[in-house]
Amino acid sequence: MNDWHYFFHHIPGNLDKGTYRIFEPEWKAEILHWFSREDIPKEQKEEFVKALVDFEDGCGDFYRYRAFLLASEALAYFPECSLGDAIVKQLLDWSYVYFGWKIFPLRVRDAAKAALELTDKQRVIAAFVCFLHNTETRLALRWAAEKLGKLDPGNKNAIAALLLLLQVTQDSSTQIKAIRSLGEIASGNEIAIATLIHLMQTTLDKNVCYRAIESLGKIGFGNRTAISSLVEFLQINRGDNICFDAAKALWQIDPGNPVAIDNLVQILELTQDTELLDSAAALLMQFDPLNLAVVTALSERIVSTQDESMCLTAADILVEIDPSNQTAIAALSQILESTQNEWRRLILACKLVQINPLNQTLIPTLLQIIVTIEGEEKRYLQVTEKLAQINSDNEPAIATLYQILQTAQDELIRLSAAEILVQIDPVNEMAIPILDRILKIIEDESRRLKGSEKLVQIDSQATVAIFYQLIETNLDELIRLRAAETLLKIDPSNQLAIANLLQILATSESRGLVAGETLLKIDPSNKIAIAILSQILESTQDEWTSLRVAEIMVEIDDNRQKGLDALVRLIKTTQDGGILRYATKSIERLYSNNKIAKPLLDRAIFSLVESFQTYKDDDYESLLLWISDRLSQILPSDHLPKIVIILKHCLGEQFYKSSSFRYEAVFNLIWHCAENINYPAFYQAWHNY
Repeated sequence: MNDWHYFFHHIPGNLDKGTYRIFEPEWKAEILHWFSREDIPKEQKEEFVKALVDFEDGCGDFYRYRAFLLASEALAYFPECSLGDAIVKQLLDWSYVYFGWKIFPLRVRDAAKAALELTDKQRVIAAFVCFLHNTETRLALRWAAEKLGKLDPGNKNAIAALLLLLQVTQDSSTQIKAIRSLGEIASGNEIAIATLIHLMQTTLDKNVCYRAIESLGKIGFGNRTAISSLVEFLQINRGDNICFDAAKALWQIDPGNPVAIDNLVQILELTQDTELLDSAAALLMQFDPLNLAVVTALSERIVSTQDESMCLTAADILVEIDPSNQTAIAALSQILESTQNEWRRLILACKLVQINPLNQTLIPTLLQIIVTIEGEEKRYLQVTEKLAQINSDNEPAIATLYQILQTAQDELIRLSAAEILVQIDPVNEMAIPILDRILKIIEDESRRLKGSEKLVQIDSQATVAIFYQLIETNLDELIRLRAAETLLKIDPSNQLAIANLLQILATSESRGLVAGETLLKIDPSNKIAIAILSQILESTQDEWTSLRVAEIMVEIDDNRQKGLDALVRLIKTTQDGGILRYATKSIERLYSNNKIAKPLLDRAIFSLVESFQTYKDDDYESLLLWISDRLSQILPSDHLPKIVIILKHCLGEQFYKSSSFRYEAVFNLIWHCAENINYPAFYQAWHNY
């Protein structure tokens, strides 16, 4: 096929007779190949590009953009095109330039930026150079220099623009961004290196100095001036965080430099900052894993410091380097004995057990800490799991736990010990009865519930009586709710649990919906629960309650329509962004799980579309763009023309000025429509005939 009209033949007023393969994704590769063919005359290629560039779609420019973007990509296969410069300039304008009453829509900007990556690279570089020489704003200057530097690393125009920006601005934020950009694109550039050195030596802004040093480490490899300047900087400045960065940069541009190593070792010897100590040691070991100076400095620091945190950090680092280092182990053991911080004792005991799992003398200490420390719930379970992994037949641990059970006066401590014992040794014949006995007498009912929930995982029948007692005697709705839920896991037909949940559903605003959902998961036909939920849905004035009930109802076969009606009503009336977001997620989930016939969801979907026109909460307008993205994932193709009809009037200047977020959301959704229906069908929907 040599004639480009095979791909594109526009007949205004009679689109059905035209040819619009340029908008069909499956033809794109063939079209681009056509531009690369040497047997196609240049004149025909020029004609095709011009036809694409000049195309007027007559329906909001959505297909005009698409035709133009195809032309821009064709330049990579037809770089000698006479329209190339104008096409690339237009891409730049669409990507970043303000135009009249609006910036170009986000989807156009993103598409244009993507096209710049695919079109004729040399023309893009030239266009950025031209832009650099003509822009009047510092922001645009920095942006263009960054982009040009990424396209063409080392480009002198880009580097010169960033250097100029550093000369004319005193704003530290702008300076830092320009310095970082130089670090990305100016490798080996002498002027850039000299500028960074000057900034490092003269600036009074520490953050600017940090960034200059960092970028110097990226672009100054092997540069003698940069090396000597960093050496001098380290000789003047000692022991600070900035010296760490300078030593790191010096090593990057001159690997093995002894000044860098000496400075990092000095940080180990002098710093009072534990994080800096850790960073310096890690960097030194990265440079040289066998560096004995690190071990020596840390060992001396452990011996000399009076600061517990510093000693602990140094010992931690040392055992990471050498797990058998006796100086570090002795320091950790000493801190374990002396520290008043129970959490620190717990961490140290765990670490020492990990270093030497055979050290059985640590087990009693560790267990004693676990069962006595306040707020131990999650922590001790994690630790005892490690203990069990170390040795599931851990006799010292089991013996210690039995001792605690026999001697502790605090029932909560005894309960914790019993739970650990059950976890370490679940088949122990004595463990379960002990835990069961403690659970029956302990007064803290919330703690009883937690312990019972753990025991039921091992022996479901052992705690049934406790759950019955909690339901019958407790006034706390949450405890009764959780007890009933656990009973129903053991026996889904348990009548006491079901009656309890029905009572909570009928009387509690805060817990009732959870109870109702639990009941309907067990028995979706529970008429009493459905009736109570229906009454709540009809009477409540709280939108979040309505939403929650609606979500429950749509999962019940005979009540799906009622739930969907409630969702639609909420979407149409709410001005709460949280409700709208949650309702959108609900519809997306319902659409994807295929439990509900798609026609039933149509009203909900179109109510979301209509919210683009009616929603007025300024604080949440950006939510509309998110909703348009979510709708794009689920909209059936046969709905797309109707979307165009509903929303096309929302793309005018007045609409944009009243709400740019709303405009972007509408444009985003209609762009999706244009990508997924053919041009004649879109045109017909746009003109609504």
